Amino acid sequence: MMLRRATPSDLPFLLEVEQRFSSQGLVHSDDGDTHQRKMNDADCAYFIAEEQDAPVGYVVLRGLTAGNRSVELQRIAVAEPGRGHGRRALTLAIDKAFREFGAHRVWLDVFQDNRRARHVYQEAGFVEEGTLRDCITHGERYRSLVVMSLLENERRSKWEPISVAFARFSLYTVAAVFVGLGFMSLVRPTILTALVDIVMPTPIAVMEVRGVYGGFFLGTGVCFLAFARRDRWLQPGLVAQASVFGGFVLGRALGIVVGGAPNGFIALLLAGEIVGLIVAFSLLFRVGPH
Repeated sequence: MMLRRATPSDLPFLLEVEQRFSSQGLVHSDDGDTHQRKMNDADCAYFIAEEQDAPVGYVVLRGLTAGNRSVELQRIAVAEPGRGHGRRALTLAIDKAFREFGAHRVWLDVFQDNRRARHVYQEAGFVEEGTLRDCITHGERYRSLVVMSLLENERRSKWEPISVAFARFSLYTVAAVFVGLGFMSLVRPTILTALVDIVMPTPIAVMEVRGVYGGFFLGTGVCFLAFARRDRWLQPGLVAQASVFGGFVLGRALGIVVGGAPNGFIALLLAGEIVGLIVAFSLLFRVGPH
């Protein structure tokens, strides 16, 4: 996706998207003449979000000529919500505000009852500053606006979205491994125990392996799956990944020192656990708390 400067020829697309979501009470709206006037105002900047050379949304920044370096993200809307266009356009808009226009603070207001948008802004790093109560009329009712802002020292680095994607991939991979091992231990526990040379002499021993290995691995996998699903849970998830794999590595290393060389399967597990530990530590301070 890219943001390009809007031109008067983009107004039909912009107005169509804006009116559609304004009628649903999700964004403010202006008429064509107002947009045309603001496009020519040095204090405003209009951008069209494009993907594969097709317009998918628009962004309006305001406050560019003010001396306080506080830029307003006045409007952002995409034609097809739910496809990730809004999040990508938001990331690009934030980057433009800070890098191109030298903002110290980027702020916006959002309808208090638009919880989906507020959640997206919070995940991007915006902090809620306060509520303007009943400040907008919509039909016969009043609506409140929540003011949110993001400061220069709070925004993510240009590499953080990549780190977030890798962190999520890592946690999903760990979740899949633990769920797979847990399911195997529950259904056919003797397969896993044979690989690590554990003898299963009695039905009680098999029952215990199902409970400890199967139950623990399955529950741990579900936890990692939950960690991977929210940006604000990624850092705790990476801490958990580092702790779990660090414990495995420490235990296996001690076992090798005391008991000698492991078999091939255990050596493979150890190698995977070392990789998992290194990945967790390398990403831990890159994603940051959200």
